[in-house]
Amino acid sequence: MHRFVAALARAGLVVAALALGLGLAFGVHEFADDHSDAATPVVNLRGAVARALANDVTNDATSTHADAVPQATPSEPPDDAAPTPRDAVQRFLDAESAQQYGAAYGLLSAPDRAEHESRAGWTADHADLPAIAGFRLDGVQVHDDRADVAVALRLHPQLNPDDGLVPARARATYIAVAEDGGWRVAFGESSLAAEYPSTASAPGAVRSWVRARVRCAHAPEFVGGLLGAAARADELCGAHGAVHVGRAVRLPETDQDQPFLAAFGSDVHEWSRVVPVDAPVRLRVVVAPLGERWLVVGVLPAPSERS
Repeated sequence: MHRFVAALARAGLVVAALALGLGLAFGVHEFADDHSDAATPVVNLRGAVARALANDVTNDATSTHADAVPQATPSEPPDDAAPTPRDAVQRFLDAESAQQYGAAYGLLSAPDRAEHESRAGWTADHADLPAIAGFRLDGVQVHDDRADVAVALRLHPQLNPDDGLVPARARATYIAVAEDGGWRVAFGESSLAAEYPSTASAPGAVRSWVRARVRCAHAPEFVGGLLGAAARADELCGAHGAVHVGRAVRLPETDQDQPFLAAFGSDVHEWSRVVPVDAPVRLRVVVAPLGERWLVVGVLPAPSERS
């Protein structure tokens, strides 16, 4: 997620491209260290989406939308404003999900249009954003000339060293502001929180991976190759005994996390989990939430051993 976080910081809530990859109805499971579901914090995702969805902007009641308008003037005129906050976000997300970025630009607020300068500029910023799969509008809360529109997003999940993790689901709050006699989307003031599969399903994924490895068969794992003590996984081939796995916990912040930090950035501690394997070989398996499943991305030695 490295370059996406940086792009986010400059682009703002380009969550549309990323977050908009969201589907309609889907079960929400966040992850926690126990087996209950708990809300995850708002996080940077990728590209301009990072800032847009990263809740970088504080919605301070003492500030106004006008205060945020930059001095620069948008280089291209907008389309007609939407009649309601809901319509503004609906039309914006429809355009984003259809990859009609020029139309989406026409629905942005003046500060956002000034920041991205033109329809071509807005379109170019989507190079660092994931494509949208779908969305569902939930509640709308209007506060004078500002409205919060809750949106459930389904994204196209990804996991790679360049972009880090893009979740399959997220919950976003798009901000709509009164402008030009109607309503527009204040993309840079919007926020998004990623959602992940339940941690309770991580041990089962690791158990299946270990069993495949014991058979010396191919097991689903990170396409970039296992990180950490990868050679330890080879010891499973042909090993005898029942497979025993423990409860998923967070990736420890020790020197053993360095390969994972280097590959995925500091956010890896938010979304990765570690599942101990006590037999037939002692090791710890690091997993990542790819879509609605947990994928093995690396191996750590047992706690009493060094890598």
